[in-house]
Amino acid sequence: MEMEEVSPDSVTYAHRCSLLVMSRQGEAAVDLIKECVDSGMKPQFKMYVTCINYLMRGRRYEEAQPLVQQLRAATTGNNRFLDRLEAELAAELGP
Repeated sequence: MEMEEVSPDSVTYAHRCSLLVMSRQGEAAVDLIKECVDSGMKPQFKMYVTCINYLMRGRRYEEAQPLVQQLRAATTGNNRFLDRLEAELAAELGP
């Protein structure tokens, strides 16, 4: 895309995120959320979920928590997935 001077959008960021996690470059995927926000775009729900799942599988709950909070702030209405994630984080991190 860069060679063709095609600008990324939130969809391409989400695809890059998934590809990075699949290729065992999860750290780069997590960093991609910040890059997406810094470029003025709103990361897709899927992008957050991909990174949160990566961190939770690695038991990196402290790092997952801010992403869950960002996703909660960006999500409107009731979301059972986020409710479950927050409960799991609370159980792992304690009071």
